[in-house]
Amino acid sequence: MEKGARVKVVRGRKVPIGTVGTVFWVGDNPYGDGQRLGIEGDDGETYWTAGKNCEVTEEEAPEIEPPEKGARVAFEEDGEAHEGEVFWSGPAKSGNGFRVGVRCDDGETRWVDARKCTLAADPAEEDEPPPF
Repeated sequence: MEKGARVKVVRGRKVPIGTVGTVFWVGDNPYGDGQRLGIEGDDGETYWTAGKNCEVTEEEAPEIEPPEKGARVAFEEDGEAHEGEVFWSGPAKSGNGFRVGVRCDDGETRWVDARKCTLAADPAEEDEPPPF
């Protein structure tokens, strides 16, 4: 395998079978013979597995549309749900996809993979009384 190859996990026990992504790292496998791969999954997660667990695939990477500045988003980080407003959106420095900067409702600023964000309702809109 080479860096940049699109692969699908077809065997193994630590990475879900069927996971598809792009190889970003190739090296010697310290746990056995052959290569070890670092894969950026199409879901935005990072996976590490033996090269023998993967096959090259023709599947295209999904098109990623990051939320625009000012959009309200929800996401999960370390098992906690967060919501906030996007103040920055741009390409990731490493890997595929986009990152977004979010000013969260708790006052914290977080940097998130755009694939992990979903659009959320604006709380100000929810509080408005219905028009008469």
